[in-house]
Parts: sequence; C-alpha cells; structure tokens
Amino acid sequence: MNIKRIGNIILEVTDLDASIKFYHEILGMPIKNERRNWVDLGQQSGG
Repeated sequence: MNIKRIGNIILEVTDLDASIKFYHEILGMPIKNERRNWVDLGQQSGG
C-alpha cells in the first residue's frame, strides 16, 4: 500500500485545550473551525 495523502483524522481527546496547544501552537497546524467541544485543524481544503 502506497499512501499519498490523508484526508481526515478524528481524534477523541480528554483535554481539548492541551491538544490545541500541541497541534496548533507547537506543530503549527492552522485552526480551520473551533467550537465549544471540538476543533478542526489542518490545511484549508485543496491543500
């Protein structure tokens, strides 16, 4: 199997704030959408 790209990954986490800090602030993934109990991180569509 030769994976060329990943479309979506959904992670259920126990500490959303810590996860946002890691993925957004440390890894630099942009926040696409953010709600009270979930956040959508990653490149804008087409990226």
